[in-house]
Amino acid sequence: MLFRSNQSITFRAQIPGTVTLTNAALPQVVEALTWKAEGDNLWSTQTPWPIYAVRNGEAALYHVRWGGVPALRQLTAKPNAYAAFTYDPPSQRLYVFLPDDQPPVTHPLAIHRLIPEPLTWGQSRVANVWLEADYIHLDGLRFEFGIASNLLVWNSQNTVVTNCIFSESNWGVTTKPQVAPVENLTLKNNLYHHYPQYYWLRDWLSWQEVYAHYANSSLISSSDAGLTVAHNIVAHGGDALQISPRLSQGATLGAEVYENLLMYSTDDAIEFDGSAQNVHVHHNLVYEGQQNLGLSPVLTGPVLIENNRFLHPANGVNGSQLKLLNPW
Repeated sequence: MLFRSNQSITFRAQIPGTVTLTNAALPQVVEALTWKAEGDNLWSTQTPWPIYAVRNGEAALYHVRWGGVPALRQLTAKPNAYAAFTYDPPSQRLYVFLPDDQPPVTHPLAIHRLIPEPLTWGQSRVANVWLEADYIHLDGLRFEFGIASNLLVWNSQNTVVTNCIFSESNWGVTTKPQVAPVENLTLKNNLYHHYPQYYWLRDWLSWQEVYAHYANSSLISSSDAGLTVAHNIVAHGGDALQISPRLSQGATLGAEVYENLLMYSTDDAIEFDGSAQNVHVHHNLVYEGQQNLGLSPVLTGPVLIENNRFLHPANGVNGSQLKLLNPW
């Protein structure tokens, strides 16, 4: 979807959360799949296109991107294994592990429609919405199966996103400054989740295994000026927020991040990487982050972090409160 306008336009759900923008395939596509038992609660089926994401009800399946079926079997042989999948391009077969020993047809499985490869050289190629316009307000919408991004914004000024839900994507919202910069992007009162990512780490996989596949899982990834992130909830993310503004000439505000709830992050609750000019982070609540603050590294500031709360269970900090990396 591409919108161009010189006027302020609002796209609002009449009842918040009842309008869904999705890349999910039609249910009859899933119903037409023919499953074959492969042993050890593993099932396979030929699919009409490559598969990059699978969902069972509200839960994402862990994607084994490398190593194919042997790697899938190895990981799911571990205790407390969660549902997982891999896709084999030569045979065009999808392999799904379901720990409850029930066939896939008994589950509310969902896959995405035919899409391009989501990421090329780290750049997002798939989104529910591509936005290239000024003065757009999105309110009360639900975004599903964005795969790479739910909302991809570029060449845009004064975009506002409120009361939206983002799921099944690497990023809820991402910008493309290398194509055309974004100015004055505001995110308020939104929810991003990649459930049950945190439980993979807590109950099943090592940190390296989760990080290798799901380092992102973020509400926002942006290096543009004038970013406001406030009153949002991020749950079951990797880096909950990825914020690294680079100020153009004349810009004064890098980013203001305040009064957000960031919980169950398997990597950094807030990551700053490279440039982080004129960033103010205040009055946020972080619960159960692997790393709370990742300045990894900040080469250009300033960054002011004050009046935040970081909470952990009684057994201590998962990774670190503050991560400072050598830029070399």
